[in-house]
Amino acid sequence: MALNGGQLTQTTLTGPITVASGGFTTRDLLFPAVSANVSFSGDFTATDLQLLVSDGATLTFAAGQTYTVNNQLLLSGVSGNPVVLTGVGAWDLNANGYAAVRYVDVTGSDASGGRTIYAVDSTGHGITPNWNFGNGKVWSGTTTSWTTDGNWLPSGVPVSTNVILIDGSTNTIPRLTNATTIAGLVVVGVSGTATLTVDMPYAGSDVLTVSGDVDIGANGILMHTANGATAVQRLVMTVGSNLNVAAGGLTWTSAASARMPGPAELPATKAPPTGEWAETELPTMRQGRPTARW
Repeated sequence: MALNGGQLTQTTLTGPITVASGGFTTRDLLFPAVSANVSFSGDFTATDLQLLVSDGATLTFAAGQTYTVNNQLLLSGVSGNPVVLTGVGAWDLNANGYAAVRYVDVTGSDASGGRTIYAVDSTGHGITPNWNFGNGKVWSGTTTSWTTDGNWLPSGVPVSTNVILIDGSTNTIPRLTNATTIAGLVVVGVSGTATLTVDMPYAGSDVLTVSGDVDIGANGILMHTANGATAVQRLVMTVGSNLNVAAGGLTWTSAASARMPGPAELPATKAPPTGEWAETELPTMRQGRPTARW
């Protein structure tokens, strides 16, 4: 492993690696190799943790230690070769930001010190508080239809208890055109750019309702289709908890105004001439129930 400019990186693997320390803090903890086998004997705090592998991986954590990821937690193996997260005893993982987690096998991890981690195509063993292995769904569509069962993994159109992950693993962009309620939404470009198009009828009352958090991560885009001279569709979304926008994470299109009534709002007249909201102009919503219209 190498520490460069705040990044702790494992680029190659010739055998198991042990990080022997009393704990460390780093900006990014990255595993760009095709596989990994790393043991941590102490705790760590990282801004981002990224482990995306095709040949399987094992991270082993020390009993009684707490591992904190403050911004972005990206973990993904592949079918048949998961990322194994285990420990010599119970260990804590605090995910304080957004998470995109697929194909992991988790043993003995307590995530109750942070946000709930929704793991898709994954399994848990032993006691795993605040990990959820049943309510996450990931977009895998071959058509743009949100309401097609086969466009989702696990199969089935999302319902109000599902937290949705759109990670860019397919080139087909989902398009939502009628009222829908889900429990949470994460749009992050794990594999390229990830985009969700929400095209509610401009003259209608349909809304995308998210009862929990909405997270637009790096390389994630939430948008509606550009209108011509006559407005046909718009993005209308109600967020029950927090709307969080990461750096480089969001573009609004079609030169639309934006309004968020309640404890915070975007100025209704601040649409730039290009029709795109710059990332720096977008706020992080906290503890409100805003409705946003674009």
